[in-house]
Amino acid sequence: MLALAASLLLLGATIDAALQAAEVALAVVSAGLIVIGGWLRAAAMRNLGAQFRTEAGAEQLVTTGIHALMRHPSELGLICWTLGLLLAAPGLVAGVLAGAQLPLLLARLRIEETALAERFGDRWRRYASETPRLGV
Repeated sequence: MLALAASLLLLGATIDAALQAAEVALAVVSAGLIVIGGWLRAAAMRNLGAQFRTEAGAEQLVTTGIHALMRHPSELGLICWTLGLLLAAPGLVAGVLAGAQLPLLLARLRIEETALAERFGDRWRRYASETPRLGV
């Protein structure tokens, strides 16, 4: 009987440790996404300088720095940041807000890319064909 009780306690402690490890892993993933998202947004802002804006209307096409790797690093950063926050504080309201953000973000990207194509023509089309929208 004592051995059974000890085994059950050991099993319970193992399950508790595994659950705590899963919580720690989730917290690490969440924090990682938030940091990566913030870094991507900051890198995009730094790379674009005065060109960084929330509306279409760039004066020049920036294809260097982080924009040589992807066309929209700031938006990828926002997606990572949002997913990290959602993992950190899950809930119905957070899920609905995060879920609503993605289609709005993609619609804004289409509007921005249309404006860039109109303004920069073949140069934009070449850049867009060679550079992924949101990374690899």
